[in-house]
Amino acid sequence: MIRSVRGGHSMCPRVAENKEASSRWVESVIGDFIRSNPNGKSKLFKNELQQRFTVKVDSQTFYRAKKIVLETEKFHHVEAYDKLRRDANAI
Repeated sequence: MIRSVRGGHSMCPRVAENKEASSRWVESVIGDFIRSNPNGKSKLFKNELQQRFTVKVDSQTFYRAKKIVLETEKFHHVEAYDKLRRDANAI
């Protein structure tokens, strides 16, 4: 039995497993981090989320969030390319 603690105890942040953390939420929270590391593994994103929010989410959620981010980027790229063609005809 511990009766006293000498010095101090630095509490480690508890990591809570959250079943309600959706891929849309993960995308909104660390979407910029995913955009800056498009080839990153889900473990990298998992560590980032644990560091910021102390929330543990399964790997499948990160795969879905990464897919959402990259599809959004692809859509913006295609849209910009279409505008380029249209503007090139005007010139």
